Amino acid sequence: MEKLNFNYNVGINTVNCINDIDYTYHIIYNDYPVLHTHLDYYEFTIILDGEILNIKNGTQETIAKNTLLISGPQDNHLLKKSKENLKILNIVVRSYEIDKMINNYQSEFKSFFDKNRVFILSDDILHLINDYIDAVNAVSAKDWKLTNNLLKTCISTILNYIFLKSNDYKEKDNNKYDKFIERLNDLKSNVRFFTLGVNDLTYELGYSRTHLNRIFYDLFNMSPHDYLLNSKMEYAAQLLEYTDYSIKEISSLTGYTSTSRFSNNFKELYKVTPYEYKKKK
Repeated sequence: MEKLNFNYNVGINTVNCINDIDYTYHIIYNDYPVLHTHLDYYEFTIILDGEILNIKNGTQETIAKNTLLISGPQDNHLLKKSKENLKILNIVVRSYEIDKMINNYQSEFKSFFDKNRVFILSDDILHLINDYIDAVNAVSAKDWKLTNNLLKTCISTILNYIFLKSNDYKEKDNNKYDKFIERLNDLKSNVRFFTLGVNDLTYELGYSRTHLNRIFYDLFNMSPHDYLLNSKMEYAAQLLEYTDYSIKEISSLTGYTSTSRFSNNFKELYKVTPYEYKKKK
């Protein structure tokens, strides 16, 4: 596993003032499929185009366009491109800077920030971030202090946005999604649900993929893909435990055409193969 520090990310033209720089950024068109940690910094990754798979601390999650992913020093992760035409904005910030900013908020915000690291970004916040990056691009490469300050303001704006999102999470019990949850539960009551894909789900629930993504992150803090995957595996576990269906039959009942792919996904969640799970139960 690679261990990356802040120096790794800062351009060669600023190496002489590395100890004074706390913020830097990159536009990236490739994934980073090498397991690594960030020794002394946070990485604010915004997917501008395409889609990427984030494999972090033993779990995996698909990060879609216009989504913010935050990775901290405690995270072991890698990024794998799942669609072509990938474009990423990476803003890198020293850990102590984020710690200072977080301490300016209410005390419960830190636990929310530590727990929630993926956010669908609104058009307004994306435009603001774009304006800050445009401003940074207009600055001379030698004026690292101004670049530092502009990126600091950008990160502060993002944290304010996340803080507002944290308040939205507290108010989720105001019946905002009652009808959605009722419709979702109706779907889950039919075994056909466990054969659905994300495109099927968008059709059944009547939402665009982007809107559906936002709702699932708000309600469950995961993508529709991961929600479906977890639901399928939970259903598969029940079938393994309480029926005599073969693994091939259960694979088909959960929407898989490949038994090996089903077995791999099952093992990722339950840490044992379907055969081992059935034998144990």
